[in-house]
This record gives sequence, C-alpha cells and structure tokens, in this order.
Amino acid sequence: MSKEKNNTLWQRLAFDVCLVAAICWFPWWASLILATVAFFSFSEFVELILVGLMIDTLYASHQTFSVSSYTYFLFSIGLFIILSLVKRQLR
Repeated sequence: MSKEKNNTLWQRLAFDVCLVAAICWFPWWASLILATVAFFSFSEFVELILVGLMIDTLYASHQTFSVSSYTYFLFSIGLFIILSLVKRQLR
C-alpha cells in the first residue's frame, strides 16, 4: 500500500471513530452534518448510510419492523444517492 493511501485510510478511520462518538453524544442532525462533510472529503463514503442505521438503532422511539421505524436510515440512503449525483456533477 502506498504512503498516500495509508494516510487516507488512517484519516478515514479517525473520522469514523469521531463520527460514532458524535452519534452517541451529539444530536442526530449534527451527526448527519458531519457525515455529509465527510462525504465530500473522502471518496465513496458509504458510512453515511450506516450513520442513519445507527441513529435509528440508538434513538428509535419504538422498535418495530415497519418502514416508519427506520426513517433516518431511509433518509441517509436518499441523502447518499442525492449527494452522489451532486458530487458527480461538481467534478
């Protein structure tokens, strides 16, 4: 692995750890803003989808297996698709 890829990997790992800590301590919207910033900072930031799943898992008011109990997860998938299209247009 080259030095540049190794450096990017460590930066991404450090940001992922900070993002998980933000999910635990900050409001949900702050975590989504941080994930959006990371989406534009790193290539292929699929962790954005996992952020929505973690928020739903930790903060859902009731855990049922319906679509309404995974609102942030579905929102994160939509945000990922929209930001991918925007990022492609910005290149």
